[in-house]
Amino acid sequence: MVANFWNEACKYGAIIGAVMSAGHVAQQSAMLSGRVTMMGLMWLFLAVVYIVLLCGFLRRRRERYDAETGFPFAHGFSFVLVMILLSALIKGVVIYFYRSVAVGYDDYVEKLVATMNGAVSQGGGLPASMAGMYADMIRQIQELPEPSILATVWGSVADNLFVGTVLALILAGIFARAPRPFGPETEA
Repeated sequence: MVANFWNEACKYGAIIGAVMSAGHVAQQSAMLSGRVTMMGLMWLFLAVVYIVLLCGFLRRRRERYDAETGFPFAHGFSFVLVMILLSALIKGVVIYFYRSVAVGYDDYVEKLVATMNGAVSQGGGLPASMAGMYADMIRQIQELPEPSILATVWGSVADNLFVGTVLALILAGIFARAPRPFGPETEA
């Protein structure tokens, strides 16, 4: 069962990572072309897809356990966490190559700033009290050095770790099943 655990968790994590990476590239493309609303809708859609995939793969894993052994909470938790961490690693690599190789970091920052400025101008501009702070934020974004692949991957893992842990706790609690050594009809 241990070998199957790692094989399945890695296989399903890779699938989730591929789907989330493709979604991230689509989101970033929408954002860099100035379609911020589309990016937000894509984010919502991808969040639902992410949860559906996690639930589906965890359900498949639970089906391997019979009623006599049950499906322990710890097993479900660790299974979801491994899937999430592997998918975050894959997504981090894709983020780096999209931002730094496909688009080019300088072009990425330039398009990001243009999108932010476009969103502010479409929203009616900023109050005078926030203009200085906004200008400082834009300057800081433009002056940031290009993150390394390691920093990008670590950032992806860190971003997914908190939300992933919460999701793993919730899903493991939902899919956990107590062992029933005497069959489905036991007296309490």
